[in-house]
Order: sequence, then structure tokens, then C-alpha cells
Amino acid sequence: MAISKKHIRKASDRNQLKRIARESFRLQQHTLGGLDIVIMARSAALQADHETLRRSLQKHWDNLVKQCKPSWSSSSDPTAT
Repeated sequence: MAISKKHIRKASDRNQLKRIARESFRLQQHTLGGLDIVIMARSAALQADHETLRRSLQKHWDNLVKQCKPSWSSSSDPTAT
């Protein structure tokens, strides 16, 4: 995981955001399947508290699952055309 110095200048801030993102992903990985995910942090993430960041990530995970679910179910059904 990499976060650009362009938006988040301090290494400690980048590391903190990465820890929050990793933990959130770890808790949701069973629902996300085998997706490759890119997380792009914005400078506004620095002002957000941990709970706000977690809720935002959860909302994004839920949207990903909702978008990918139709393709997952059709690809797992061998009789689907």
C-alpha cells in the first residue's frame, strides 16, 4: 500500500492512514473476494477522525460488494449464459 507525499506530507500521517485502511480491509476481506483494490487518500483524510475514516471505508467496501455481486454470482454458476 502506498500513499502519495503529494497529499499527505508527513510519514507518520501516511502510516496512520495505512494502518486504518489495512484494519478496515482485514475486517471486510471475506466479503470482498479476490479483488485488487487501490485506495487513494486525499488531504482531507488528515482532518477526519478515526471513526469517520472507518465509516467512509465501510461505505466504500459495501459499494464494491454491491457492484461486484452480480458478476460474482453469474461467474460462479456454470449453467449461467
